[in-house]
Parts: sequence; structure tokens; C-alpha cells
Amino acid sequence: MTDIKTLVRKLLAGKLPQKEMPELWQRHDVTQYMQREWDRCAKPAEDDLLRESRIWERIVARTMPHEKIRRRGGVRTAWLSRSYGAAASIMLAIGAGLTLVNLLWRPAPEIIHTLYSGNQSTEQVALPDGSTLWLGANSSCRYAADFSGRERRVELNGQGFFEVAEDPSRPFVVSSNGIDVTALGTAFEVFSDLGGRHVEAILRNGSVRVSLPGVTKQTFTLSPDQKFTYSADTRKVIVSRVDAQRYTLWHERMSLSFENQPLSVILPRLERWYNCHIDCPEEIATRYHYTFSLSDETLDRTLQLLQSSTDQTPLFYRRDGMYVRIYEK
Repeated sequence: MTDIKTLVRKLLAGKLPQKEMPELWQRHDVTQYMQREWDRCAKPAEDDLLRESRIWERIVARTMPHEKIRRRGGVRTAWLSRSYGAAASIMLAIGAGLTLVNLLWRPAPEIIHTLYSGNQSTEQVALPDGSTLWLGANSSCRYAADFSGRERRVELNGQGFFEVAEDPSRPFVVSSNGIDVTALGTAFEVFSDLGGRHVEAILRNGSVRVSLPGVTKQTFTLSPDQKFTYSADTRKVIVSRVDAQRYTLWHERMSLSFENQPLSVILPRLERWYNCHIDCPEEIATRYHYTFSLSDETLDRTLQLLQSSTDQTPLFYRRDGMYVRIYEK
């Protein structure tokens, strides 16, 4: 069988022999497409032909003797039939050619990678540009397989730490629950709680610009050891100074790790780690600080650890399935 591209080139150049025409219709996808187009366009074409014929008859009736109307009308009708037939053939040939060109040279669909992490697990991912992503527990991300666009965009749901390969001509953008974090070459973490109502960006080194498309035109540029926090409920932005290394220890140890962190930081990450919901009053969450690491401990074992390792007022917890309430007595 002749190469299909050769057939198309011959068709468009008007050099396709009649004996080679059948090969055009041996491709099932081409014939299907042309059948759909014909079915869609057949009725309008018939209406147009009838309309053109009637207009011509009216012109002839007003400008020619009566005895010549039928003869000229007959000639005109025959000419119209031949013309429309030829036009239809030309249009079908052009349509076939354009269809084949479209099928052969249509850009390949963009390939999107989607990654998920499970309970109590972290995943290290090499991105197409040489950047590295550490994906936290119960998180997911989406990105183009080749990063061929003007920007390198990753959609993140959950927790991720990024070490970005430098490429000033193509900004690296992480989108997560309403915020965009843009970097050229840097290391930073993006975290959102399970409900997606609370989003953080923590910069370890370099520089990032944080924006909130659809919320405000204002942008926020972070320096190392700064944390950006956005609450979708209050629509409030807070930029604060933190120890970014403490926040991002988990990606180095490939486990959940905290050093002297308050429960307000720990509990949302435990929710991600165990895929559970933990309710804790704000005054307790900001007062209690812990240092510990987790690998394969159960949720109950971790809660017992929190309950027994404080020298302050003892904490208690009550668990109902995957719902936990922390309180003081």
C-alpha cells in the first residue's frame, strides 16, 4: 500500500491518479470522519441548491421572453447540477485531503503524569526538567510529561517539597488550592490541609513569588525562612518568619518529622499522614510543642505519644473511627 502521506501530497497537488483514489478510503478513521461531515452538511447543501435554483428562475422570468424560460431554465438547471456535482467532488476531495492532513499532522495530545501517595508514605519524583519533588502522604500532583511550554507547571494537592532546576526562561509554577507559587531556582514546600481551605508555602532557599489568581492581584515575594499562609475561609494572608529547615525535615528523612513544632503545625500534617480528621481547640494547638519522627506507627500509637510525652497539663484524646478529638481535663 502506498504511504498515506504520499497519497495526501499527490491529492493536494492534483497529481493523484484515479486508480489510487480508493486507497484514501481504506483508512477506517478517514471514512468515519467524512461520513459524519457528509451527514451533517447534506441537508444545508440541498436547501442551498433549491434556493439558488429559485432565485435564478425569478431572474430569468423578469429578463427573458416566456418561450425561452424553460429552455434557458433547463440549461441553467443542468449547468447547476453539473456545477454543484463538480463542486461537491472538489469539496469532497479537498475535505478528504484536509482531513488526512489534519489526522497526519495534528499535534500529539499532551501527556499528563498524575502521581498519588498513600497513607504514611512519601515519594521522591524526578521531574522532566531535572527538578525533584518529594510528595507527602495522601497527596497528589499533575504535570506535563515533557515541560515543553513557556512555564513548568505542577498542580499539587497536599504536601510537596521542591528542589527546582534553574531555568530563568521558563518559570517553575506550583498551583495548589487557589495559590500559585512561582520560582526560578529554589527549594520550597507547599502544603494544604485535607479540606483544601488552608494553604502554606515555606521557602528554604532562593526566592519565590506567591499569587492568588481570582482572589487578588497582589503578589507576595518570600525570602528564605518565610512562610506564606492563606485561609480560604477568612481570605486572609499571613507572611511570617519560621525555621524552614524544621518544617521541611520530612523530605530528608522520608518520614514525618518535627522539631519543637506546635500542634497547630503538627496536626494538619498528621491528618495528611493518616488520612484522618483531628479536632483540637486553638489554645491547645498553639501551646503544646513536640519533637518526634514517625515511620510506621499507627494513629493510636502516635496519639498516645502526644498524650504521654508532655510535662504540661496532660492531653487526652477520643477517637471514633478516623475522627479524633484532643482535649484537656
